[in-house]
Amino acid sequence: MSELSKEEFEGAVANWWYRLQNDSGSSARLRHQSDIIGIQTVAAFYDLVRALPQIDTDVLACIAMVLSHVEADSKEKVAVRMGKKTSSADHVVSEIRFNKLISLDLEGLSRELVRVLPIIDNTLNIRALATDLRYWNYESQISKKRWLNDFYLA
Repeated sequence: MSELSKEEFEGAVANWWYRLQNDSGSSARLRHQSDIIGIQTVAAFYDLVRALPQIDTDVLACIAMVLSHVEADSKEKVAVRMGKKTSSADHVVSEIRFNKLISLDLEGLSRELVRVLPIIDNTLNIRALATDLRYWNYESQISKKRWLNDFYLA
């Protein structure tokens, strides 16, 4: 099986998310799950697995967990949205909370992001988030480094 390009991966995730927006029942069932096993009990999740069979199911479950709570797609990446300054010169998401996110493994990050999403209006770039989550646990820590730059340079 050939390597999946970034565009193919992001396109498949985006298509799944856009279809999910028109299926309130499946969307609600996914939002009510608190871990990746729960996500894997929802039939709509397997549409994502069928679209991306070469991607680890646990990684896809983490992506589905977070994206089921996203209400709007945006051009802004999640760490940029978290790092924006408020009128009091603080970040939208505190540095302490953000640094905790950076320290988590993929499943822990996914659960915490669900809690952070309302702070950023449940809006983010779904394609960029999917790619960041896909590579979150990689040894190179490329996603974490990108988030740090996005947060502090927002």
